[in-house]
Amino acid sequence: SKLNWQEHRQYAQAIFANMTIVPRYLIEAESLRKATALVGDTDLKDVSYVALAIQTDTVLVTRDKPIVEAARRRGFRRILLFEEFLEGYA
Repeated sequence: SKLNWQEHRQYAQAIFANMTIVPRYLIEAESLRKATALVGDTDLKDVSYVALAIQTDTVLVTRDKPIVEAARRRGFRRILLFEEFLEGYA
């Protein structure tokens, strides 16, 4: 990074200040079941992220194109590629 230590620290604080860590055990079984049906055959490690988006009724923003394509193929619309997210602010 070309940021000096102080700039890097401020950047990191800005990113992590709005982040919430959710343990997997707080994700409901029904949300996990739905997410597994959507993307489980594409990438099991991403099931928790999709399940959390389902459970919280939020939009998942990701750079993982295969997950987005798999979820959309199965009718899930609350998922965006990062580039699509940025287009909303251009």
